[in-house]
Amino acid sequence: MKEHFAKFRQIDAKFKQKLDERYQRLKTLRSRGANKRILFFVSILLLYLAVLYAHDFTTFQLPEALIRSSTLILTILIIFTVISVIVRLVETRFFRFFENEIEIEKRLFYTKLITFAMYLFAILYILRSLGVSFSNLTLIAGLITTAFAISLRHVIVSYFTWMILLFKRPFRIGDFLKIGDDEG
Repeated sequence: MKEHFAKFRQIDAKFKQKLDERYQRLKTLRSRGANKRILFFVSILLLYLAVLYAHDFTTFQLPEALIRSSTLILTILIIFTVISVIVRLVETRFFRFFENEIEIEKRLFYTKLITFAMYLFAILYILRSLGVSFSNLTLIAGLITTAFAISLRHVIVSYFTWMILLFKRPFRIGDFLKIGDDEG
């Protein structure tokens, strides 16, 4: 029996090492993705500002409707650029601050939740600046939520099952389980 537990501890140590390696790779990929988002929004912003500059200081003329909508487009680009920078900083700080206190799965869940909330706030602010009222936003959100719940109910159930396993922890990574004739 002692040999079995020694072998199990060895497998557990290897698994934790692989999990740490994957965590480091994921951290690098998340960092690259956030940097690409920021660069994308900044490049679009600079391109748009160049077109507006050409309109103001050359004979190049844009239609008046496009000029009026330029402030809205500029606002949208600035908001998404700022939100991308803030998300990048928050994710980095969150991962560093809770590195030894919260398990990696929970840290990933919380960072995704924070990112979703920030981008949702940005979209709601943009819709509000377009003149969409709060009651219309709640109606649209309710309809979209209902459509997603009906069409993706199996996926949503799987997601909530994952959350229950993540937070209740009936078993942990590395536990030895036996279900029927299967064990591992």
